[in-house]
Amino acid sequence: MSIERHDTAFIVGAVLGAVAGSVAALWNAPQSGARTRAQLSERRDAMVTQIAEVSSEAEGGARQILARADEQATAVKDRVVRRTETASFGDRPREGEFGGAPASG
Repeated sequence: MSIERHDTAFIVGAVLGAVAGSVAALWNAPQSGARTRAQLSERRDAMVTQIAEVSSEAEGGARQILARADEQATAVKDRVVRRTETASFGDRPREGEFGGAPASG
C-alpha cells in the first residue's frame, strides 16, 4: 500500500509540475504561437533553399571531378595502348612481365 501512495504522489506531482511549467512558459513567452510558427516556417524555407543550393554546387563539383577523371583515364589508356603497340616482346613475355616465368637455363 505504501508503494501505491508513492506512485500516486509521484503522478500527481508530475502532472502539477507539467501544468506549472506550461503556465510559466505561456506567461513568459515573448510572442504568440502563431508568430513563432511563422518564424519557424520561414527558417525552414530558408534552410531548404540553402540546402538545395549547396547540393547543386556539390553536384556540379562532382561532375567536374568525374569529367577530369574520365579525361585522365582516357589519357592513361591511350599511353598504354601506344606503348604496347610499339613494344617488341618476341615470342613470349619478358621475365616477370604479364605472368612470364623466369627462363630456366
